[in-house]
Amino acid sequence: MQRGALVLTQCPTCETIYRIQAADLGSAQGFVECGECGARFNALERIADEPKFTAERTSPAPDTAPIAAQFAPSGPAFVLLNSD
Repeated sequence: MQRGALVLTQCPTCETIYRIQAADLGSAQGFVECGECGARFNALERIADEPKFTAERTSPAPDTAPIAAQFAPSGPAFVLLNSD
């Protein structure tokens, strides 16, 4: 894995997808806390080229870009955990 590379990882609980700097994962030994549901997981074990979902979508997703921009969190999407 390249040091400055962005990787995709996915929360095993809520399936939220994150783009994370490989260097950030190394500093926390891969452990992160999902900013959506609070689950703690090893992002290194969940790296994927394409995200996987457990449920198929039956209809196209609505265009929520304007609404999402209004309610986007001001803090980080996930929290790197110390291995202490």
